[in-house]
Amino acid sequence: LRLRCIGAFRIFACNLLCLIFAFIHCLTLLFDAFWNVMHFGMAALICTTLSQVYVFFRFKMPQNQGENNPAMGSNPFALLTAENVEQEVEMYTMNAQSAEDTSESNSPVRMDDYDPCSHSAIENENNCGDLMYEICSLLNVSNGINNSEFASVLQPLATLRDEACQNSAQWENVCELVFYDLMFCLRKENLAELLAPEETLAPNVADEQRACQEVFAHVWPESNTFESRIFNYAIICFNNIVTHLNAGVDHSKSCFAIPFRKIFFSLLISLLSGNMFAQINLDDFRLVMIKSLLVESQDAFWSQLVAEVIQQSSENDPLMSEKFDKIFHPIISLLLTANGAGKLTKSGMFAQALKAMSFLCQIKVGSSRPVCSSLSRRTDFTNTPYTTAVGREIALLSSVGQWFDFDSIEETLEFVEEQLQQSEENMSKSRKEVVYKIVRDRLDTCRYHCCKILKNLLTNAISREAAITYSYNVVVHNIRRGNIMVEQTTTAPDGFFLNFLYTFYQLSHKVVLDKINPMFILHPKCRKISSRESAINMSEEELNTYINNLHEEWSDPKFTTECFFLTVYIQHLSVVRGLRMHKRRLRNCQEAQRLLAQVRAKRDNVPNTSSSSSSEEAENYTKYIVSEIETIVQGLCTAYMLSEATFFDPNLLRSVLTFVNVQLSFIIKILSLNGMNGLTPVKVPELFKTLPEFFVEDVMDLLIFILSETPELIVHCSCDSLAHGLLTLVCNADQFKNPYLVAKVVEVIFYTCPQLRPAANSLHMAILNHPLAPANFFRSLVKFYSDVESMGSSTEFFDKFTIRFHIQAVFKSMWQNAQHKLVIIDFCNEADSNFIRFVNMLINDTTFLLDESLEGLKRLNEAQRIMDDVTQWNMLQEEERERVLSQMQQDERVVRSSLQLAHVIVDMFDFMTEDIKEPFLSAELGDRLAAMLNFNLAQLCGPKCRHLRVKNPQRFNWDPRALLDQLTQIYLHLDNDKFAAAIANDERSYSKQLFEDVVGRIVRHKIKAVSQVEQFKLLAERVEQIWEMKREQEVILCDIPEEFTDPLMGTIMRNPVLLPSGNITDVSSIRRHLLNKPTDPFTRQQLDESMLIPATELKNKIDAWIAEKLKESKSSSSSVAKKTD
Repeated sequence: LRLRCIGAFRIFACNLLCLIFAFIHCLTLLFDAFWNVMHFGMAALICTTLSQVYVFFRFKMPQNQGENNPAMGSNPFALLTAENVEQEVEMYTMNAQSAEDTSESNSPVRMDDYDPCSHSAIENENNCGDLMYEICSLLNVSNGINNSEFASVLQPLATLRDEACQNSAQWENVCELVFYDLMFCLRKENLAELLAPEETLAPNVADEQRACQEVFAHVWPESNTFESRIFNYAIICFNNIVTHLNAGVDHSKSCFAIPFRKIFFSLLISLLSGNMFAQINLDDFRLVMIKSLLVESQDAFWSQLVAEVIQQSSENDPLMSEKFDKIFHPIISLLLTANGAGKLTKSGMFAQALKAMSFLCQIKVGSSRPVCSSLSRRTDFTNTPYTTAVGREIALLSSVGQWFDFDSIEETLEFVEEQLQQSEENMSKSRKEVVYKIVRDRLDTCRYHCCKILKNLLTNAISREAAITYSYNVVVHNIRRGNIMVEQTTTAPDGFFLNFLYTFYQLSHKVVLDKINPMFILHPKCRKISSRESAINMSEEELNTYINNLHEEWSDPKFTTECFFLTVYIQHLSVVRGLRMHKRRLRNCQEAQRLLAQVRAKRDNVPNTSSSSSSEEAENYTKYIVSEIETIVQGLCTAYMLSEATFFDPNLLRSVLTFVNVQLSFIIKILSLNGMNGLTPVKVPELFKTLPEFFVEDVMDLLIFILSETPELIVHCSCDSLAHGLLTLVCNADQFKNPYLVAKVVEVIFYTCPQLRPAANSLHMAILNHPLAPANFFRSLVKFYSDVESMGSSTEFFDKFTIRFHIQAVFKSMWQNAQHKLVIIDFCNEADSNFIRFVNMLINDTTFLLDESLEGLKRLNEAQRIMDDVTQWNMLQEEERERVLSQMQQDERVVRSSLQLAHVIVDMFDFMTEDIKEPFLSAELGDRLAAMLNFNLAQLCGPKCRHLRVKNPQRFNWDPRALLDQLTQIYLHLDNDKFAAAIANDERSYSKQLFEDVVGRIVRHKIKAVSQVEQFKLLAERVEQIWEMKREQEVILCDIPEEFTDPLMGTIMRNPVLLPSGNITDVSSIRRHLLNKPTDPFTRQQLDESMLIPATELKNKIDAWIAEKLKESKSSSSSVAKKTD
């Protein structure tokens, strides 16, 4: 009776409200379009509010009610069995009054705090209205519902629609009515298989799920909470729908199941948005979804589910961005939490979060990617800096940058840490490779997903500009990473930049060189990264003037161009700097190991004393110090080995090699803008001069690293284009204001020499076989060999030896090539100023290096003699011993490097003088070459040669017999009268006794064949004869007038010349000086050979004086001979 009364009252109220609504509707027809719009807005508002209670009631049934209801089981939706569903529907459709009474007394829905006028309420109504209309449409299309049944559903719905404006407490009953009618139709159509079973299984706790629970331990919901059961029930329903449709059903059933699938997604989206479920713990519900997303994101079923959620959340509604963000921004935040907590730990949660995020970003709806668009709209996509360490903030706090923040050096795998608990020496190569492969595989997996995230952001039209801006900001705020010294806590970590670079390498692989705008760095719309980069051949003032005078018709820069230049800068800040840090780690590791060895040696050498408390404390302290140093050494070695695993990764190096080849081709393209004449441009473009120096320097540094460490990878690039670029830069060395750039190009070619890196022989042959190499290569290297004498730096004196060592190695390789050997011989026989200057530098270097190394050997001999004398060594103080040991270590380094460089130069003299003779005997070179050879012979075979004996000479590559063999071979190659005269002119080192000692040693040690020994003896005899004649002539010309004396050498001038300063000197003396320094020796003013003026009048006077002296000497000799007779 009570229910009937309530029903009657409800019918009366509904009819009354319907009449009122009809009257109002008629009035609206009389107003203009404005009131029409208002009418439709109100109708939508009413319909949406009717639907809201359906979700409230069904999804927020208290858990205890479900437990007390035997019909519910573990079903959070409390669906009834087929037997009682009709009874329940009948109960709710009896009348409106009974439903109202039930609502007032037992409604589990809390409507007290709901404000239909608030902004969130309006959003809720829109979503619920859509859901309600979909349910009604589904009921309408169902063939299993006859018109009377459908009318019985829609009639009270329409009635209560009008009542909704006055009484919101009845909404949930209408929703219950529609929901149970829908369930009834599913049962009636035999489609109950779409519904989840009564007992849903609890989630299976796998390893990944346990990892999730560890990550979110402070907020993780229990596995059997109400939210978990709702989510699991919904997923099983969807799985049933998919299985049902895939199995194939008749048309009528599929027409019912397909719309039901859409309704399911509307429900799930409403759940995630939090619009209609004020009483559900939304955070717990999202965490349940995140758990499944992290664990099962690669599952096909889950992929389809998430993709359809994203699609239905964003399609056909351009104003949906705010609602979409409301759903997915919290999901992205939770994934970032998993990302930050996981890293490269053993659980692999970091990789799972990356997979999930990359999966979300790649889902497309039409031509856009909604999650990428949503991610770019987050406020933390480009965060506002809070500290001065902006570079680090933008990398570690940004919602996109956090995905790239992983590093094998800083956050290592637990397994790898366990494997690396032994030093590098103790780990076998095979085991090290296994550990390295683990690190590289994990890095490759994570980088792959990072690449997908950023690539999707860049390819998505809505997020592209934000992603490009973020990439530029990363570079701009971390530009200090390119400096030699930088505070690492203010910039992004190394791992972040390496991962960022990996993505841009993948983007740049498809970049076509012709599509890159070479003027981009001067483009008005180019985002200036740094204004302090040194240009190749322009000062800052010249660069500003050039930019201001440009009159270009600029077009908007393309993404291809921006991507290429971004990659260049990111490479500069990541892998180039990372390699510097890698070398520093190696030095630190070696230094720490050396220090540990010294401490252990001192500990072991301490004599045993009587046991006492003080000695025991000292011993414990020593053990503590050794233990601390061992810990430091272990940490440094682990960091170095992980760094090695990162930078020696073949995949990374192949990407580096591919891009630097493109970068070098781009540089050559700019250099050849005005056309090329062989390997040199017709006119050097001003644009080439404006390029930053690091554009060239980075290419060379990376090539040097690859060729020196993993030369076998060179086969993965185009050797022809690389060879062309290297040759072009070497042959245009004058276009670089910084000679160190050209020196690095030469070093790259040096590392391709087959005698050093046989694996790089393909690139070396591509260089030598280049059609333009014979005419330009050797000449350019000869000129650069001389130019590095002065490089404008504080270390230029020592740097030049390293650079020349590289050039000499290249020369030897060219000499072994028949085509280039002929070119070298022809060039040397021309004996132009460049060659004369080049040979003079060779002589200077040989003199210095051999002298430096031989003096170092003498000091080592003395130190070893002192150490061998135990008595004398024990008499020295501790400080004196340390000084001797320190000096020995320094001398060992000097001797080793000096001998290495000297051997190369002597070897070069050896093979060149075999086929080239006359140029080495010119007036400028003959005397100096002979003096250098004589001096070194005196060092090796003179009376003090015994001081050159040291222990273990192989450590220093010291082989005096081989050196003596090479030096005497040069004498034999140049054996003629000119060279004999040049030897006799050496007043410093030549002596008859010296040559006799040399002959004795080469015979005693069987250094040369008998025929060569005889040839050397004959040369020594001719030299002695010339020396005797020269001595007689000097006696005749002993009283040289001051006017005829050379102010530089103190000898008589034979060919005097006038300098611009007014001084007069012999032409041979001034030429010899100009070979070293192009300045006036008296005033230090600039001077070259063309400025010399022959002093003809003075020369005539000198010649006359010499003739008179010789005539007097001859007549005097005749008179003495007559008297003797």
